[in-house]
Amino acid sequence: MVDKRIPLANFKSELEGILSVPAEFLLVYKKTPTTASTFGTTEREWAQPNETLETLGDDPQIAVRLGRALRPGEVRGKIYQLKINDTQERFSLLFEWVLSSGVQIGQMKKDILAELKSRHGIEIPPEK
Repeated sequence: MVDKRIPLANFKSELEGILSVPAEFLLVYKKTPTTASTFGTTEREWAQPNETLETLGDDPQIAVRLGRALRPGEVRGKIYQLKINDTQERFSLLFEWVLSSGVQIGQMKKDILAELKSRHGIEIPPEK
């Protein structure tokens, strides 16, 4: 149990002691119910250091994952594979990727394609 007034920075410090993992590698996501057009819940990274659980509503739900916290100028994105001929599963999540400002689009595309090849064996030429 934690006090709902605890800020994110302090919450991560508490988790750091329990999990023996540095706070900078703990990603905390807040779960929110979705609209009728989608199913289940959505997760958003909880990154405001002074925000408290209190601001998340009456019944806050969170998920904690290992990973690197985003630095200024970075955004986390998801890479999906579109499956046009599959009527059961139209798309599948391949991996998450950190997009950085200042990196040229061509270089980012090459990096993503290299990761796609190493993780899933899918080879796509950069000029496509």
